[in-house]
Amino acid sequence: MGNQLQESTHIQCVSESLTTRKRKRRGFRKREFHPDVAQFGSALDLGSSGRGFESRYPDFFEKKEMCSGDFMENEKVKVIDFEKKGNVIRLFLGDVSCNDYWGDDWNDSPYEHNAGTVYDEYVRGYMDIAVPFDCAAVEASSDWVMYHGNTPYCKDDFKHRIVPCIIICPEQITQDEWAYPPFSKYVSDPRCFEIFYNDILDDEYIKKLQGFGVVILENVRRQRQRRP
Repeated sequence: MGNQLQESTHIQCVSESLTTRKRKRRGFRKREFHPDVAQFGSALDLGSSGRGFESRYPDFFEKKEMCSGDFMENEKVKVIDFEKKGNVIRLFLGDVSCNDYWGDDWNDSPYEHNAGTVYDEYVRGYMDIAVPFDCAAVEASSDWVMYHGNTPYCKDDFKHRIVPCIIICPEQITQDEWAYPPFSKYVSDPRCFEIFYNDILDDEYIKKLQGFGVVILENVRRQRQRRP
């Protein structure tokens, strides 16, 4: 009987010890607050003499080494490359007078498997645009019916304006297609808007884009960076 009582007491002590260790490991400690960050329930009925509500910390999504602004109003720029994610397109912009821009493997097709983005030294800025949900932003690599995942184009073909890099298809076309509109079918279709390399982004060009419901999300000047 005495041995059973000792075993029971030992088990209870071990259990309490394990519980204490778990609490320490889980970090059961006093919560820390930053006094200069707005806190819930900390407002006082003191009018303008109370604490400020706006955080004194910088925004998390702060741009680095870039200065935003509508710089295209004062500078002539043209399309020198692109990236596409769904219906959002980033157009890389360069000087109108620059014709020798390039990137890794731009002379190698298919571009979607080989080519890199244009080198930073040629980039003056970029413009992010969003195509409406009911429209389609089509590029050659999305045309599996014709090219089966391997287009015949390299980025030099885009640079020489042999084909557009992006075709914006309006809703009237997307409604007629049972699947994603094929690139090869709508090249040179007057109902679509085609984006070519070396297109100059002037006011008239922007108005045509907006006529297709395209929204400019961001327009940013990038500081020049030289390759080592």
